[in-house]
Amino acid sequence: MSVVYYIEVNLTCIVLMLLIWGQLGHRQKTYSTKNLVFNALVCSTMVLCAAEMISGIFRGQDLPTVRVLLEITNLLYYEMMAVIGFEWLLYVNLRLGWITRLDWKTTLKAASPLLCFTVTALSNPFTHFLFTIDRGNLYLRNSGTYLHWAVSLLYLILPTVQAVMSIVHEPSRLRRSDLFPLVLFALAPAVGSVIQMIFYGVSSTQVGITISIVWIFLMEQNSQVSTDSLTGLNNRRGLSKYLDACVQSRSGLELSIMMIDINNFKQINDRFGHVAGDQALIDTAEAIKNACDRSQKKIFLCRYGGDEFLIAGRELSPADVSRIEALIQEEIKSVHADQANSRGLSVEIGSASGACPNAEDAERLIREADSVMYANKGTLR
Repeated sequence: MSVVYYIEVNLTCIVLMLLIWGQLGHRQKTYSTKNLVFNALVCSTMVLCAAEMISGIFRGQDLPTVRVLLEITNLLYYEMMAVIGFEWLLYVNLRLGWITRLDWKTTLKAASPLLCFTVTALSNPFTHFLFTIDRGNLYLRNSGTYLHWAVSLLYLILPTVQAVMSIVHEPSRLRRSDLFPLVLFALAPAVGSVIQMIFYGVSSTQVGITISIVWIFLMEQNSQVSTDSLTGLNNRRGLSKYLDACVQSRSGLELSIMMIDINNFKQINDRFGHVAGDQALIDTAEAIKNACDRSQKKIFLCRYGGDEFLIAGRELSPADVSRIEALIQEEIKSVHADQANSRGLSVEIGSASGACPNAEDAERLIREADSVMYANKGTLR
């Protein structure tokens, strides 16, 4: 492969990672452990690409110290591949909630394959187990390369299996859709690795890693833009996207809207404080999610604003709507009973259904459901 090829491929990947790294630093006011690990994943990918690019530029060059430079950059490439897999394993476990923080026991256990490989890599200048730099300063991979691929793929496959297991056992549709990108992360690096193993000299593994990181980043950013940070439900922006999709899908679509309002929410805030008010919103959101999951209907949920929540569903019968309302009230009572608190958490629900050939009709249904909900509360807005 030409020098230009190595520069173009790796420099493109580095620029993409720099853009993501810059956005992460700009948007994250506080750094959770999950965010720190993802940042480390991005930085490791840049080091990987830089090592591959330098190695490609000087490969076969008859210059002083080139042999040492090639030895270092190739070792760095090997090590970063394993490190990236290790960081992805940590990120997935943090994202799934299987671990909440990185204590030394957890980290050491996860790093065991990486540490074993690191010892092997450091001994390569003496054993040439992984690769050799010949007299012409050309890289030649040896049998140990397959050990390297095995360790790297292990770190990709294990978190993929964990993500699949979490999705299978996750009752919430919303949560399952959030976790699904974790399953597909390993696809592009795996394809790139196979291509690189078969076609000697092709640099495709880091391209696959870059594609997956960019995809995960975009999915995370999209989720944050359309998600309410307190409850984890969709927000008004997410609702707009959903209604646009409904209107564009087909004319005359029957849409059902349910508006939900927490009773006496101001009194909860005044009596117990804003922390208790936030917890009431979280409890209500969880109850609504559980009720909708139990209904086994494809339903959109969002925090409409303040202490109001909205449920939307396509082609729901009056019986379906009544059952969902009953399930919500049942879940709310269950939350209140389980916590044995004195907040008296309860909600009022109003619903409206009708054809929605355009966005104006959807907005009309929301206003109708809102009016019914306030009428049920026995108050005027």
